[in-house]
Amino acid sequence: MELIKDLGTEKKLTKNGKGYNYTRFGLYRCKCGAEFKTRIADVNNGKSTQCKSCRSKKAGYKHGFANSKLYNTWRGMKERTTNVKSSSYQNYGGRGIKLCKEWYSFNGFKQWVDTTNYVDGLTIERIDVNGNYEPSNCCFITKKAQSYNKKNRISNKSRYTGVTWHSRDNIYEVSITFNYKQNYIGRFHDLKSAVQARNDFIDKNNLPHKKEQYIEEYNK
Repeated sequence: MELIKDLGTEKKLTKNGKGYNYTRFGLYRCKCGAEFKTRIADVNNGKSTQCKSCRSKKAGYKHGFANSKLYNTWRGMKERTTNVKSSSYQNYGGRGIKLCKEWYSFNGFKQWVDTTNYVDGLTIERIDVNGNYEPSNCCFITKKAQSYNKKNRISNKSRYTGVTWHSRDNIYEVSITFNYKQNYIGRFHDLKSAVQARNDFIDKNNLPHKKEQYIEEYNK
């Protein structure tokens, strides 16, 4: 790694707004040929030795999954929940959705994956869409099932997960996703019965899904 240009010192306001931090940056060329900006002090003390891309590849190759779909799934989760510069952050980290501490490293995430029935082609899904990325709130499903879930959430007028109102038939339809697919539960004329049917299905099959509490005001 070589220094291309000393970029000088930058002044940045401290978090408490009562002073400034002064940091000297340099433009460097990584051994891969990429140019990147970093703090000169980090280079001098050995903390920064390569560009971000090479660091990511190095981390990935340690476990042999650097180019795998699973590794990209993990990296995507971490990016949208922790990186404020990510285009997806506002819909995840910005809404308070977090990545559990155990999954901050890929190896920690992989340990959980090994306890599931994950196979290539599946995608991760949060059971409670307002919940965090953590073992108790995640499962793997097909892309088709995930697409169905997203469409269902957008068009869902019932306010209850898994319960969809069909105005044409004047009826509520109930379904739930597990074992990588969308499972049909039944159709009901009243909302309370529909919500209860989904909760009963969760209990009967010992599923990790969050049960819904029927609120009378919703149906007024």
